[in-house]
Amino acid sequence: MSGKIVLIAASMIAGLGVYGLLSRRNFAFFLLSLELLFNSAVLSLVGLVYIGYLSIEGILAAIFLLAVGAAELAVGFAIAVVLKKKYQMADTLKITTLRG
Repeated sequence: MSGKIVLIAASMIAGLGVYGLLSRRNFAFFLLSLELLFNSAVLSLVGLVYIGYLSIEGILAAIFLLAVGAAELAVGFAIAVVLKKKYQMADTLKITTLRG
């Protein structure tokens, strides 16, 4: 597989993530779209390593980004569960405060 195809796939995944961020109001879909953006960044780093523009540090950065994305998703879904229990909805436009 060519490295350019990997970079094209990464840009398409990033486009899907941006579309999901701008069009969805549900908090869970919002987080999944954000995760798509993280994964597209990881895929583009791996593609750049495959082409030869980056060295092994690109793979290490990709592994770090995966760890950060997993932590972000865990915290985000925990917030979503609390919001769903407290407000009985997950609409991001209707929830304006996060006070305890």
